[in-house]
Amino acid sequence: MTKTYDEAFKQDAVALLESGRPLKKLAAELGVCPVTLRTWRGRLGKNAVPKEQPQTLELAQMEVRVLRQEVADLRLQREI
Repeated sequence: MTKTYDEAFKQDAVALLESGRPLKKLAAELGVCPVTLRTWRGRLGKNAVPKEQPQTLELAQMEVRVLRQEVADLRLQREI
């Protein structure tokens, strides 16, 4: 039987994960499969991919700027 978790639990788990806790250890402590926790992070985390596409050119351009900055930050982190 599949367990169901409310959104508050999922958001709290993602917050703990993003605070630096190791994924496998946190999943074991919460009694959640690591794959499930990773899925929640992808859907609810601060770097989550939005489900909806931008509605206007201005929003699309803003999203491109944000993503370019994120790529630059990640490249810098990788070099360090």
